[in-house]
Amino acid sequence: MKKILLSAIALTIGTVGFAQVGNIGTVTQTGNDNAGIVTQTGDDNTAAITSDGNRFKNNITKWGSWRTAGASGTMMAEGVTQVGNGNEGTITQAGYVGVTGGSGSAGIGQLGNDNKATITQSEFLVHGWSGSNAAFVDQVGNENESLQNQTGRAGSSYFRQAGDNNYGESQQASQSRTKLEQQGNRNRSVQTQGVGNLQTSDTYQNGDDNIATSNQSGGLYNGSVILQDGDWNTAGVTQMGVSNTGTITQTGNDNFGTISSIGNNHVGAITQTGAMNEAVITQNQ
Repeated sequence: MKKILLSAIALTIGTVGFAQVGNIGTVTQTGNDNAGIVTQTGDDNTAAITSDGNRFKNNITKWGSWRTAGASGTMMAEGVTQVGNGNEGTITQAGYVGVTGGSGSAGIGQLGNDNKATITQSEFLVHGWSGSNAAFVDQVGNENESLQNQTGRAGSSYFRQAGDNNYGESQQASQSRTKLEQQGNRNRSVQTQGVGNLQTSDTYQNGDDNIATSNQSGGLYNGSVILQDGDWNTAGVTQMGVSNTGTITQTGNDNFGTISSIGNNHVGAITQTGAMNEAVITQNQ
C-alpha cells in the first residue's frame, strides 16, 4: 500500500519516492524557492516535511567530521531518507515572514528499524535580523530517538547516533551550535541553549547507559564539552553568564561529574579515569 500527499505553492519543489509497502510520505510547502525530498525503502515508514516560508532547503547532503572511527564523511541526511522498517521522520519549518534573504535547512537519515527523528525550525526573524538555521540527524540502529528544536536565527544542530535505544535532544533559542555523537546503546543526551548568542555544546558518548546534559540557558560565548567513554557515566554542565568554559572527560564506568558556572569568565575542567569517581565544580560570580 502506498500513499503520497504532495502540496506545492508558489515556486516550491517537492520530491517523494518510496519502495516496498505501507510507507507514508507527505511534503507540504508554502512560500518561495523551497525544496524537499522524501525517500523511503522498507515497510511502515512515515515521513513528513512541512515548510511555511521561503528558501527552506531540505535537499542537502551534509558532510560531517566525527570522532567515531570510520564515521567521517557524508551523513545520510538528505531531506528525509529512511531505510528499514517502522521509522518516523518529521521536519517542520516556519518563519522568515517578510524576509527575502536567508535560508533554513534540515535533514534526517535513518538506517534501521523503529527510529524516530523530529526537527522543528521556527521564528527566524528576531529583532529585525535574518539568519539561517541548520539541523541534521543521522541515526543508524534501532529504536533511537532524536529531537531538535530551533527558534531564533543562525542556529546549528548536528546529531549522529549509532546503536540502539539512544536519545538525543537539542533546544536552541538563538545563534548557537550543538553537536552530539553517541555510539552504543541506551545513551541519553540533552542540550539546552537559551536566549543568548555564540554558545557551543559538544557531547560525545561511547558505550552504554551514559547520561550527559548541557544547560546554557542564558548568556554569551559559553562553551561546553562532554566526552564519556565507558558505561553508566553521568556528566552535566550548567552555564549562565558570559565566556564560561566547561569540559568533562570521563573514561571508565560509573563516574559522575558536574560543573556549574554562574557569572563570567569561569573555567572548569574535570578529568576522571577508572570507576566510581565523583567530582563537582561550583563557580558563582
